[in-house]
Parts: sequence; structure tokens; C-alpha cells
Amino acid sequence: MSDFHGMEDVLQDFLVEAGELLASVDNKLVELERSPRDRGLLNEIFRGFHTIKGGGGFLNATELVTLCHLTENLFDRLRNGELTVTSASMDVILAATGTVREMFGALEMGLQPHPAPPHVLAQLRSAIAGDLPAATSAPAGVTMMPPTSGVAAAAATAGPSGVSPDWEALYQAVTGTPAAAAAAPAHEAPPPARDSVPASGAASSPPGEHANLPPARRTTDSLHNFGGGGRREGERSHDTAIRVDISRLDQVLNLSGEIGLTKNRLTSLRTQILGGDHDNETLHALDVAVSQLDLLVSDLQNAVMKTRMQPVGRLFQKYPRIARDLARSLGKDVELVLAGEETEVDKTMIEDLADPIIHLVRNAVDHGVETQQERAASGKPAKSQVLLEARQEGDHIVITIADDGRGMDAERLRAKALQKGLISDEEANALDERQSFNLIFMAGFTTKDEVSDVSGRGVGMDVVRTNIQKLNGTIEVRSVPGKGSTFLISLPLTLAIAPVLIVRLGEQPFAVPLSLVREILPIKASEIQEIGGRATMVVRGEVLPVVLLNLLLGWPQERVPAFGVVMQMAEISFILAVDSFAGRDDAVIKSLEDFRPRGVAGVTTPGGERFGVPRSMMLEQFAMAA
Repeated sequence: MSDFHGMEDVLQDFLVEAGELLASVDNKLVELERSPRDRGLLNEIFRGFHTIKGGGGFLNATELVTLCHLTENLFDRLRNGELTVTSASMDVILAATGTVREMFGALEMGLQPHPAPPHVLAQLRSAIAGDLPAATSAPAGVTMMPPTSGVAAAAATAGPSGVSPDWEALYQAVTGTPAAAAAAPAHEAPPPARDSVPASGAASSPPGEHANLPPARRTTDSLHNFGGGGRREGERSHDTAIRVDISRLDQVLNLSGEIGLTKNRLTSLRTQILGGDHDNETLHALDVAVSQLDLLVSDLQNAVMKTRMQPVGRLFQKYPRIARDLARSLGKDVELVLAGEETEVDKTMIEDLADPIIHLVRNAVDHGVETQQERAASGKPAKSQVLLEARQEGDHIVITIADDGRGMDAERLRAKALQKGLISDEEANALDERQSFNLIFMAGFTTKDEVSDVSGRGVGMDVVRTNIQKLNGTIEVRSVPGKGSTFLISLPLTLAIAPVLIVRLGEQPFAVPLSLVREILPIKASEIQEIGGRATMVVRGEVLPVVLLNLLLGWPQERVPAFGVVMQMAEISFILAVDSFAGRDDAVIKSLEDFRPRGVAGVTTPGGERFGVPRSMMLEQFAMAA
């Protein structure tokens, strides 16, 4: 059973609100590092920790309350001018926010969080007292971050070179119980820490409010599945909540009412027609009602789609902290500039974009940006900038990640790919500049000679392209040596409805994403040439492979394909050979959970009978590229 039995809804609301608040605090901390005397920032960060502490207290999350209370005390002294922000105190604060985020992870699993690492609490108390030793400040290029586990915390307190470890800290890390407490009688509780907050008092809750709550359980407790339809303990729930402007819901409600009135009108007209009333006036009224219904349904569809749209700024909030920590660990001075945060993107797309953008931001800081010494030698400002921008262009969202760093050299990229055996000499000679830049997306490709904690394994950019393609998007690379690199991600506005081109294989229609279609052309047997054992065609001087749709799906060939669809996915271009076409449509794709033919992403019901059969199959773009 969850530690928060009966309070699951309250817990979920807290995690959504507190998660956004902590992301905002992280961004303000990065700003505070640049403007340490900004009283407004100090007040906002203070209020952020105070709000999180209050919610944690209501949930009886004692360890979270204790940590937030200490951090709040520190900011109270900072905003009152009793202390000043230093690099040492900033490291301690950032370590505390990292620990708060880890505690949120425990709460997501329905567990009371483990106590904060002892060294984090000790440093917070030292910072509050104003006697934070200079040694706690991270050296240049190193960021103090909280250990990822209790064992790591114990190791951090060990003696020099690991000799004479702190056995009491190790015992606490393994068992979750302080050694002194374990040695005390079972009925005797250890005295509370000087700055801790009593569990019953929490942050702002009256005594006795949590009397009916179950006793707190740590993340180290065993996990069991108690059934009853609940999720397995320890499994993080997927965030299905969404914030919707009330005006958008009002629009949906109004359109629903209009559709209801039109439905009543159609019912009345149906009764008249069935009763033998076929005069022109009745038929005209039917035509008007159907046209009105079509317009209302289209408006309702658009209104419902807008309820799924969320500002991309909620996604962007986490990246300034990530860029700051990585830059400092690499000894670089980098500022992440955010733009277009009000641009709206489909909620499900925002979640799937998180990992690709993290990879690209880290790539810009690690690979793209030079060290301060290199920038000074080339006449650039010591501080480099990485731009993260979102904007809407037509029916697409474009996300830009750009840096003012060293840029990429196409010749060097080709040489690296050859050295690693990813391409042949013949392929390297055939690559133009754009295709050479796209080599960075190949699995196993890296420009680093040594593997580090950040890069060198050649997997990050491959993951980026794969995840972008899953969203029916494309990614383009532009770079100028010595000036910097730009990555452009183009995505559809929503994944709920996809513009598609309907093609036929025999009588079976298939839908292909219209965003991937470059052109349509007839296929003549005389124009097919075999190169390297593969059928190809020359289209405007470009040799493209011909892929038969029936072979792609594993179906027998019943006739010679008459048409070809030129498909473009990133740097991959080919001709998809089909029998015929049935037009363009806006498709709502339904997944096939129990049965999924090879190369098919789902099914859709076309509008009208013009396609000849009730359902079309949506081709999966990865299968088409295979």
C-alpha cells in the first residue's frame, strides 16, 4: 500500500505544482548567480521553497520539509542582507535543489523520501551560520551535486583516498537508520536535529491533522504489489494531467451545444423525408443543416486540439540549470538563452521532446562551445551563448538549438566516419556538406577520441534523430567553422491528427505522412535501372532507390506498380512504388495493440466512401526507411 493511501489525488496535484515551481527556482538560481544582489530574485526563490515546504508538510513528508526549511532559512538571511551569495553558498543551494528533486522521485513512487545526505544538511547549516568553509566551494570546473544514493553519501564522508571510512555513515546509508539510533532502545527516539521541523507540525499544518496517516516509510523499504487495480509501488506514474484555459473549455461547451441543436434539426428533417416530403425546400434545408454540422464539427475538432496544446516554456525551464552545471564542470562560461517560450505544442509531444533537447543542449555545451582560453585566442567573448528557441511556422513547430562555438568541418566529419568504419571511401566521396553534417546522427559516431562522463560513446545524437522521427519530425544541421552550429527541429503542430497521402496497393488503401512526401511521379519500366542489385530511378539528376510497397509489407506482388512517391526523411530519400492514389486526407491514427502488421503504425477511418474500403493503414516511417 502506498504511504499516501487516500491522498493520491492530493499527492499528484502537489507533484505537478511543486515540479513546475522547482524548475522555476532552478532557472532563478542560474539568474541569481549572475546577479547575486537581486533582491527580487532572492524573494521569489524564498517563496518557492516556502511553498514546497508547505505542500510537503501537508503530506507529512518530514524529510522534504526539513530540507526545504533549512534552505528557506538560508534565503531568509540572504534576502535580509545578513549574508551574501557566494560561489560556495550557491553550490550548497544547488545541491539542495538537486536533493529536493530526488525526493520528488520518491514521492512519485508513493514513498516517503529518504533523508537528505548528511553532508548537504551540514553544509546548509554552516551556510546559515555564515561560516561555510572555503573548502566546500567546488573547484573551477566542478559542480557540487548531491550523491545519487545513500552509499555514495557515505563514500563522500570517507577519509582521504578511501582510508578509514566513516562506518557510521556507511551503516546509515545501507540500513537507512543512524548507528546511534540503532544502538538505542527501540522505544527511545533520537533527539531531533537543531534545525529540523517536527513531523507533526510540518510546515503550516495544525497539530493532529495527520493523525490518521500511516507511518512514514522510506524508499529503502521493500516494494509489493497489493493489486486492487492500483499501480505497482515503486513505479512512477505517467503525468496525464493537463492545464486548460477555461475559455477554451467554454468554446468546446458552446460548440457542443450548437452541434446538439443541429442534430435536432437533422432528426426533424429525417422524419419529414421518411414521411414522403421530398420537395426542394426540404432538401435544401437538409443540405444547409449538413453543411452547418460539418463546419461545427471542424470547429469542435480544432477547439479540442487546442486543449492539448501547452506552452513549450514549461519544457524549456529545466535546461538553464542543466547547461549551467555542465558548463561549470567543463570549465566553460555558457549562458543558455531561451526564446519563444509561449509557443504552444501538443502535450504528448512536449514529453517526448525532453530527452532529444537535453542531448542537443549538452552537445552544444560540450562539443560546440570552446573553452574560455580558446575563445580568447580567436577573439571571441569569454562567455558563449547557446540559443534554445521555439516558433510556429505554418502548420509546423520549429525548435532551434544554436551555439556561437567552433562549428563543424565537413571534411573532418567524413574523415572520422571513415576512421571508425561507418562509411566507405566511395560513400565519403559522394557526400555533400549537408550529408556530411548528418553523419553525426549515425550510431557509433563521435568526434571525441576519449570517452568521458558527458560524451564520446557515439549514442546521443543517434537517439535524438530516432526520437524526432517518432514524432513525424525532421532535424536539420547547419554549421560554419569558427562561427557555430545550428540544429533545426521541425515538428507537426499535433500528433492527434496527421495530414496524409492515401495510396493504394491493389484495393487496400495506405496512408503515408504528407510531411514526408516530396513529389509524385509515374514509374516507367524503361526508366528503372539496377545499381548494386537494387532498382533505382534518376529524378532530376539524383539517383534514388525504388522501394516496392508490397515487398516492404511482405505481400505478394500482383501487378507492376504504376506510380512512385518520392519520400524524404532527414538525409534519406527514396521512391515508394504503389499501384494508385486516392487523394489527401486528415487522419486520426488509432494504434493496433493486439495485432500490428509489419511496417504499419495504426489504422484510420477515411472520410466518405471515396477510398473504397472502410479503413486505411498508416505506414510507419521507420519501416519505409528500412
